[in-house]
Amino acid sequence: DILSAWSFDSPYPNWYAQGYSGLPLYPLYGGYQLFGGTSAAGPHVAGAAALMVQLNDNCGMVVKDLIEASAYNDVYTGALPVYPALGTANWGYGKLNACAALEEVSKLPVVHEVTVDPQTPEYTDIVTISMNVTGAGSVHFDWSFNNWSSGHPSTLNLSAGLYSATIPAHGYGVRIDYIFWPVNPSAVVNPNVPGSYVVDDTVGPSIDSFYHNATAYAVDPTWVEVAVQATEPVNASGIAGADIEFSVDNWASTNYVALSWNGTHFTGHVPPSPAPLTMKFRVVVHDYAMNSASTAEVSYNIVTALPTTTTSTTGGTTSGNWLQDNLYLIAAGAAVLVLIIIVMACRKRK
Repeated sequence: DILSAWSFDSPYPNWYAQGYSGLPLYPLYGGYQLFGGTSAAGPHVAGAAALMVQLNDNCGMVVKDLIEASAYNDVYTGALPVYPALGTANWGYGKLNACAALEEVSKLPVVHEVTVDPQTPEYTDIVTISMNVTGAGSVHFDWSFNNWSSGHPSTLNLSAGLYSATIPAHGYGVRIDYIFWPVNPSAVVNPNVPGSYVVDDTVGPSIDSFYHNATAYAVDPTWVEVAVQATEPVNASGIAGADIEFSVDNWASTNYVALSWNGTHFTGHVPPSPAPLTMKFRVVVHDYAMNSASTAEVSYNIVTALPTTTTSTTGGTTSGNWLQDNLYLIAAGAAVLVLIIIVMACRKRK
């Protein structure tokens, strides 16, 4: 009932609990010893706090306030300030009253669930946040996209058993903080329910155009020219870069060449490889959210000399024996000519 001498060492107490020369119920080292001081008072408060959180698991942030508001005074403490006024330097708000603290907890709104839809918002999503709560006379809501430098407060209406609010779409990587305040006017203090999410981007870039000058064959050494144009929507993460992926062993191993940005396109070259090999390549475009999009695979044969009647990647010329290539056409023309001569000869005889 009275303050222990050492309790005055505290610069400013909030409240007091029993803690003088008690005997624990659990033996230590084969016997019992006196248990006092803060080591004994602390567990009393911790036990009361545990009961409070068990009754309402959303009360954690206001446990201290409720214990201060429910502390009692007596002839030993004298008259004390009433929370939220500042407590005294000796007794704070008074003595711990676990039962009264639990009664205060019972007045708090009970939050059953908070949902975010969609759960992982994309840069195109309008987000709906809903709270299922009972025991609240009103529910207030606020959100911010700039770490609470500014906010958007509102009072929510109950609809279909839920208090819901919407947050407009924001750009990739933006952190949205939000907070619910369910209020019961009869409660000494009401806890809030904070939350946050970060806007995501899981959609790859759009490849708008793809150019290359590869054909069926390329004479060693040949550099194949490549250009690609890609875009992403407003608020997406944005194009980070592009590269050529190429292989001469059917993708058993892959090589990479970073493309350069010229202001409108990503450009570069597939480097030459020794003949005889089959080169396969594609262009992959990446965004800042680690998404990617790929062109179709392109392949060509690397040779030391062009086969006949083929067009090279670099030269663009055609070679071969014209007479041999058109032998059947010449023979057909000659046969037609002979037939015409025979018909004309027959008409003259008549």
